[in-house]
Amino acid sequence: PGVEDLGGPAEAVGRAAAAGRECVAPMDRAAGEHAGPVVVRRISEEAQSDAALMLKLRRSGIQPGREVTLAATDDGVRVTSDEGAGSITAELSHQAAAYVFVAAH
Repeated sequence: PGVEDLGGPAEAVGRAAAAGRECVAPMDRAAGEHAGPVVVRRISEEAQSDAALMLKLRRSGIQPGREVTLAATDDGVRVTSDEGAGSITAELSHQAAAYVFVAAH
């Protein structure tokens, strides 16, 4: 259900509405159309139920609000995120990348 249907505060309703208008794409599609930096906006519920995948995403710096760089590969998507003093690169399958939604900036 939507935030408004749950009786959420007006501020949360406004943020949810703005997020709904933002142009986001699954990471696997975005990598094919726009290799380069994007911002992770959300992770689908399907991914959230996969503890191993969520751990891999977290360890790789793939979290909502974080900027990452995408590159399409034959098997999926290469995702690079800056973490502290260095960068972390992760390889995601097409299926896993389809659960992560990003926006170009």
